[in-house]
Amino acid sequence: MAAVQKQRHAQSCQRRVARSRQAVSHPQHSFLTFQAWTRISIAMHTSSLLAALLAPAAVSAQLHDLAVRAGLLYFGTAVGEGASGSDSAYAAIINNKAEFGQVVPENGQKWDATEPQQGRFSYSQGDITANIAKKNGQYLRCHTLVWHSQLPGWVTSGSWNRQSLQAVMETHINNVMGHYKGQCYAWDVLNEAVDDSGVWRDSVFLRTFGTDYFPIAFSLAKKADPNTKL
Repeated sequence: MAAVQKQRHAQSCQRRVARSRQAVSHPQHSFLTFQAWTRISIAMHTSSLLAALLAPAAVSAQLHDLAVRAGLLYFGTAVGEGASGSDSAYAAIINNKAEFGQVVPENGQKWDATEPQQGRFSYSQGDITANIAKKNGQYLRCHTLVWHSQLPGWVTSGSWNRQSLQAVMETHINNVMGHYKGQCYAWDVLNEAVDDSGVWRDSVFLRTFGTDYFPIAFSLAKKADPNTKL
């Protein structure tokens, strides 16, 4: 049996040699042979080729620089007011314009920070991020004018009607936007007006105005600073 297998293997080898000789002596068959070997070669190397094509290219730039290269205006981040002054490693990253071309105050421009008592305004926290942006030449996105959260008690517990609450909103928006006028690339006028279940979020504004407070807030903001994006 072993002798028969050896004979068959030898005959098979002879046939392959004969076909190779025929391909060399008959060019019209050489193309078919080349195609066959090409298909084999492609099959063998498909995995390595795909891996090379899909492998991420090495980059030498930071996030903002990469965003600009891709045609975006900026790559930005929120700035934690406390950490920016107490954590040197954090501050170094925030101040790196190549990393972040835009900054937004995390809490410093919210209502409880800017008007903790009715008619008394403070900008010490909001100015932290504004000053960082000015120093580094970063875009400043200002945040936020009307939100259900981080409201001082005098707003949430007040007995308001439409007229009185609108007057409070106008005073607040005029003062805060007036302080930062010309500094903000854009303002977040309303924040999180819809809750996680997809319904309008309960707030003193919704209870007083219904959804009318949306256009009221935007109208007041546009009047306070016509040149900023809302």
